[in-house]
Amino acid sequence: QQAMMQLDPKCQFILESYYLHEVDAQKLAQWLKISPDSVHMTIKRCRDRLKTVLTDGVAVERQASCLNRVDEV
Repeated sequence: QQAMMQLDPKCQFILESYYLHEVDAQKLAQWLKISPDSVHMTIKRCRDRLKTVLTDGVAVERQASCLNRVDEV
């Protein structure tokens, strides 16, 4: 949920609508005023952004954990 909050509002809306509320691509296309093919590409881009946020967060946590261990020594 924290990772989703780091995405722009459009990506949040698209991912929540598509995955959580199971809105189909055709309906999203109508709402966003884009073609259905564009919806699928937009979903992929938003998923990629979410993945980046998640992997960056894990990297930061690992780095902090390593620094804490060094401080303990």
